[in-house]
Amino acid sequence: MLIGKYTVVVISLVLFILGAISAPYLPFIQNESSQQSQFVPTEAFITSVVDGDTVVLEDGSRVRYLGLDTPETFGEPECGGEKATSYNRMLVEGKKAELYAGPENQDQWGRLLRYVFVDGVFVNAELLYAGMAKAQSFHPDEKYRQIFTQLAWSSKQLNRGLWSECNWE
Repeated sequence: MLIGKYTVVVISLVLFILGAISAPYLPFIQNESSQQSQFVPTEAFITSVVDGDTVVLEDGSRVRYLGLDTPETFGEPECGGEKATSYNRMLVEGKKAELYAGPENQDQWGRLLRYVFVDGVFVNAELLYAGMAKAQSFHPDEKYRQIFTQLAWSSKQLNRGLWSECNWE
């Protein structure tokens, strides 16, 4: 049985909304053994955008978005890198953000690994929904892993964003 594009969009939107709605309640839906620091947001001001999945905070810290990967803009630029960076800039630059830690605090380059919310928008999910990123898990216990995979799949099926412009697999 084939699922129509409309059905895919509706299912993806419902999953996205459920994820966004549940974010403020994360401290209440986790069991006692969870690391509480993962579910208590840190507020920070985003001063600049490095690329489609990395930003710089007012204190100089770099934050890498969890659960996704965007095309590279440094070294050998990849198709869509500048467009993903511009979209990220439009979403977050010069704005206050809520940052939620994941299962690991930092990557091997010292960047903080975070879920990011700005103006009520779940930035990680929005980049996937808009087709500006692919889903990529850094850790098997990432909270939104399945939702991110579904958002990326939906964007691919609908040829949204960079899926229509770049030869992504």
